[in-house]
Amino acid sequence: EPPTVILTDIQPNQTAATELERLPGVTYLREPVSALEIPPRLEGVRTIFTGLHHFDEEEVRSILRAAQEARIPFLAAEATHRSVRGILTTLFVPLLVLGLMPRVRPRRALPLLLTYLPPIMPLLILWDGFASTMRTYRAEELRSFIRDIEVPGYSWRVEERPVPGAPIPVTLVVGRPVES
Repeated sequence: EPPTVILTDIQPNQTAATELERLPGVTYLREPVSALEIPPRLEGVRTIFTGLHHFDEEEVRSILRAAQEARIPFLAAEATHRSVRGILTTLFVPLLVLGLMPRVRPRRALPLLLTYLPPIMPLLILWDGFASTMRTYRAEELRSFIRDIEVPGYSWRVEERPVPGAPIPVTLVVGRPVES
């Protein structure tokens, strides 16, 4: 049986929900769901993609602990990396925005204007990327959080995986119940 995917957000995007619900096996919950308080009715693998850095240390421990206590598999993947290479990568992103914006469809005047005259969009994206990079947890910090909460019967691993052609690795946090 093909997997089903339930997408959630603390601030659901109703337009995105309409588009995503057209995909087979995809449900987008239109009500807010906090990663800090997952409703028990939502079962299956819990995932956070490029979002763990939005939570403070105690909130990250709480998110990990909740998956562990519920004995539910967990995966977080961070595409930003707090390192010199990560910062340099972030500095490159506004150049991509400048180069790729003319290809964005539908083409609208305001986004184009804010990209080039003045370049507000690239500057905002630079700031957001830099702030995210500086908030991203290092692998050793994540391992420390796990040491604080781990219990027998649940296995955790943190690793940095190289991405072919990318200048920085993806940091993964993987948890799963262990069969006794």
